[in-house]
Amino acid sequence: MRNSASWVINRWNVALLLLSISCGSALAQFRDTLGVHWNNPLSASVSTMVMRKAREDALARELGANVPGDKAPAAQRRRPEIDDAVVRFRPTGTYLKTRELADLLGNDPTERAQYLALMNNVLQVYDKQAQTAGMQNDLAMALSFFFGENARIYHGLPEPPDAQFMDLRNMIARGMAEEGILRNASDRQKQEMWETLVAYTGLTLFGYEQAKQAGQEAMVRGYQQVAGQNLQVVTHLSPDGINFTANGLTISNTPSDSTAFSQSSSAGGAADAPIAGVIEAVQLAHAYEINEIDANARFTRRRIRVAGVVEDTQVEEGRMVLHFVQGNDAYANYSLTCYLLPSQQTAAASLRRHEHVVVEGVSKGRTDLYKVTLDSCEIVSR
Repeated sequence: MRNSASWVINRWNVALLLLSISCGSALAQFRDTLGVHWNNPLSASVSTMVMRKAREDALARELGANVPGDKAPAAQRRRPEIDDAVVRFRPTGTYLKTRELADLLGNDPTERAQYLALMNNVLQVYDKQAQTAGMQNDLAMALSFFFGENARIYHGLPEPPDAQFMDLRNMIARGMAEEGILRNASDRQKQEMWETLVAYTGLTLFGYEQAKQAGQEAMVRGYQQVAGQNLQVVTHLSPDGINFTANGLTISNTPSDSTAFSQSSSAGGAADAPIAGVIEAVQLAHAYEINEIDANARFTRRRIRVAGVVEDTQVEEGRMVLHFVQGNDAYANYSLTCYLLPSQQTAAASLRRHEHVVVEGVSKGRTDLYKVTLDSCEIVSR
């Protein structure tokens, strides 16, 4: 691996794209609901690992331990060698996911064809630059590109130095090797994940840079929101808590229902149709643990009523939070958290541990590895 190579994924030559494809129409209709198609178990394991390693590095830095990018002498910053073979794949010679992704985005044959051409071109430009840097067919580099660029775009930050991307890539590659996440992954699975990460990030980056060059502030903000949605779909966290700075990738437990994000991330900002009846808190948490895809289809973004036993009430980052008792079975570590509306302050102040309550709120799905969240909650009965 050529660590000293000049990696230029954060300095895309937009002219190459403009010369090779006429995509004004596609960009004009680019959806603000773009989100990474990220449902298979391998992808979930990879994203969880990245978040965990980012937090471990941040904690190590706070404690003065040796992490990539710190100020300790080089001799003290030696890390285990990275086995690049773990994160590399042998390509099939043709793209596997772009047709599917284009079909998901396009509303008609013309739009689908535009998206397909643009995605293929994005992958070609990325791959050409990756080969120059010795990073071709590298899943860890694609993940670095995804997290780094989407976080940068969402927060409107300037382009970071190349070394910052490489530090993140190395952290991800080392984590994959240490945890054996890709041990049973096929080349095809790696390529499909690589294509999805690069295609969605490339589309977002391309639109964002074009909007900035054209001085179209509304479109700039739109693409920033797209970048936030990309991050949220993968991490189940608010993009407000995901950042990419000189300290590397930092991820906090900011819930994905943060007001600033949720109001602009969906059409009209309203939740889907409410669900009649009441579901037990433990059962709701179990549903997301057993089959998150099914639970998302049934509950996420729906207004529901949940009954449960109070574990405690807290104030977290300025918001009132109600935690339910998690149960005592195999899923006891899978928690349900309810963020209460400000109007519920008096009722929340009088809650007691082990009291049975019914709350109504909008399910935000799994917002952390072991946490399901309800937002905008009201205490209905007790």
